[in-house]
Amino acid sequence: METAHQLNYLDSARKLFQYYRELGEKALAQIGDEHIHWQPS
Repeated sequence: METAHQLNYLDSARKLFQYYRELGEKALAQIGDEHIHWQPS
């Protein structure tokens, strides 16, 4: 059986994952495709 501590940890981890996922998606939305696929010459 899961304890309150375990449930709190899982909830916190899910929230942090969602936060960083949203940050990443917002960052990528600001960059055009030509910059995403840029390679040095």
